[in-house]
Amino acid sequence: MKRVFLAAGIMLTASVITAQSLQFSKTEYLFPTLLESDKEITYVFTFTNKSSERVDITGVVCSQKNIRITWNKDTIGKKESSGITVIINPKSNVGVVNAVIRLSTLEKGKTVEYTLRVKGEVLEREKTKQEIYGMKEGNLRYKTNTKNNCRFSPTSVLVDTFFFYNEWTDTMTFIRGNLPAPIEVVELTPRLAPLEDGIVVFRYKAEVKKDWGFMYDRFTIYTNDPERPEKTFTVMGDLYDDFDSWTPEQLKKAPKIQTSEDKYNFGTVNEGEVVAHTFTITNAGKSKLYIRKTKTTCGCTVGKPEKDELEPGESTSVKASFRTQGKLGGQSRPIDIITNDPERPKTTLTIEGHVVKAPPKE
Repeated sequence: MKRVFLAAGIMLTASVITAQSLQFSKTEYLFPTLLESDKEITYVFTFTNKSSERVDITGVVCSQKNIRITWNKDTIGKKESSGITVIINPKSNVGVVNAVIRLSTLEKGKTVEYTLRVKGEVLEREKTKQEIYGMKEGNLRYKTNTKNNCRFSPTSVLVDTFFFYNEWTDTMTFIRGNLPAPIEVVELTPRLAPLEDGIVVFRYKAEVKKDWGFMYDRFTIYTNDPERPEKTFTVMGDLYDDFDSWTPEQLKKAPKIQTSEDKYNFGTVNEGEVVAHTFTITNAGKSKLYIRKTKTTCGCTVGKPEKDELEPGESTSVKASFRTQGKLGGQSRPIDIITNDPERPKTTLTIEGHVVKAPPKE
């Protein structure tokens, strides 16, 4: 039996003629709605060679990669019948199926194409609790215990929910623990019987943070879980100006940060040296640019800008230094500049280079 596993997106280039020797009983198959857990199904597109000459099958291509195609013969004699078999595995085809199968043949020395279609839907099976709650701390499972990529403005308030599941054989109790200033627990499931679901609803007030740029806050819930009583939840995101509230006129006249360079390469230096560089920041926009914050990582320091408010066309300098002691090899240190530029609220400057062992002193 001929058999192929066909990849999506493969197309045949052929000169197609209108005279077709193969006559199909049906060119479209609509399969019944399946469940992901069902067994694979098979359908045969039957055809007969109505011409007085043989027909050679030169290729079969399917637009959906997880549908398998087989056929018995490459050559179909005159007046002979055969078929193209389609095999659909529900587990590999969850969702709507709308597959196009292109059968290419050689007939009387010319290439002919036939188009067949397979349509239907495969429904996703019900997930287990372990699949739904994929993370685990002790005997408690979570859908997630981290909220990533939150976008805050100084006045925004985020209300969100963490979902969890008790797979312990005993009842688990929950008491709110340490809360950072921006976070309030609005609702907390007090206790969960074995195999029950619970929630913790929190409110995050960005104005309490009194900061700019990257935000990271973690809070704790205490339980009677003997394996790990403290359950941790994390909220992360970025806090910028509320650009969504800006009018079209404000955006048109917005400030625009421009830097003398985004990277400074100090080349190769000996360990122990301190590398210093001054970046120039200019407001190339049409309204005042506010430098909200400058921030860098371990081993690098950045001074406060000479000015943190720039009128259009005005410039200021930011001095940065990198301490190379204890740092060998290639080095790269980012410096984040947070401003009220709506197109570029965070500008990252970089100090980079290579640090080598200092030669021994004579």
